[in-house]
Amino acid sequence: MKHYPYIFTPMVVHGRVLKNRLAMSRAIPTFTVGVEDEKPMASALTYVGDMAAAGASIVPLPAVVLPNPHTRPMQMPPRPFEMDDEEEGKMPKPDDGLPTEKTHTEGVDLSLRNNRIFYARMASAVHSYGALCSMGISDAEPRGWDISDVPLEVLEELPDRFARAAADYASLGVDVMNVHMSYGGTLLCRSLSRRNRRTDKYGGETIEERARLTLEVFRRVRAVCPDCILQVQISGEEPGAYTTEDLCRYVKLWEGLVDLIQLRGATDAAAHPSGVNSVRGKPVTLEYAKKLKASGTSIRVGVVGGYGDPELMERALKNGDCDLIYMSRALIAEPDYAEKLLEGRGEDVTPCLLCNKCHVRPGDPDFG
Repeated sequence: MKHYPYIFTPMVVHGRVLKNRLAMSRAIPTFTVGVEDEKPMASALTYVGDMAAAGASIVPLPAVVLPNPHTRPMQMPPRPFEMDDEEEGKMPKPDDGLPTEKTHTEGVDLSLRNNRIFYARMASAVHSYGALCSMGISDAEPRGWDISDVPLEVLEELPDRFARAAADYASLGVDVMNVHMSYGGTLLCRSLSRRNRRTDKYGGETIEERARLTLEVFRRVRAVCPDCILQVQISGEEPGAYTTEDLCRYVKLWEGLVDLIQLRGATDAAAHPSGVNSVRGKPVTLEYAKKLKASGTSIRVGVVGGYGDPELMERALKNGDCDLIYMSRALIAEPDYAEKLLEGRGEDVTPCLLCNKCHVRPGDPDFG
């Protein structure tokens, strides 16, 4: 007897095979990044491999944050790692002597944290367990800017900058390009908002007009990474900015460009539900997904936030409410998550307490 058959049904997305319907959302525990610079440490190699081993079909790699002259630090640099030509020529290719076994950190020097080989090794660690790896690309939040006040040239640069970052990540073995558009904190997200009062080509009264910037970015990323999965991470609604019904209309415009929608809560805190801001068994993002699926979109729809109960997930997948379940905290809490489900021991899974202490920094105002 096959336990949880819907969870363990593979899915083909843009020609890539996801080994099951469990994917990992972006969650970077504090023990995998430097305290001062927040750049990935050697422990990140073990971590991403462990998440793939725990059952995730997609595992995100930690993003590098570099400054940008127009905004606060961004994780969308023109190139992920700034090196001159001489230094780059000395770096191994992504498939030169990379580890394929569990000893991902063997011989890793912390000085490699800024180098391409470090990320290529993380991608290799994920691939060794039959999973795909993703990388976040974001324009970050404007420093005090309303989208309506952002200089036109800044917006016109975004498609090419996204494309350069995506092409570089693809060269390192990244399979899924995750465009971050959630919580109202990016230019792309704010361009969709009803508060967008621009009078140039990136504004307007209609959904179609406000979608122009996102469409330009998606087309450029798709052009340089034709074989990669293009995923959009976005809130199911943002009060005062757009409704779930608005999002359904935007998603319809993205057909043929976007492969996966990763639905999140309206705020960062809502996307990481705890025992005090959510109702167990009633994740809000599942309601967003139902509306998106009912709209008839052909784009695969995944949900994030408070998942971990295998019975709930199996039921949602069986009912066609969503196509994919994203989780992180549950996999951190239970390293044998998939194995226990496959053996029919769902009741033995160590439950996540939803305390958010695994990947939230002390003093974060969103979490206390």
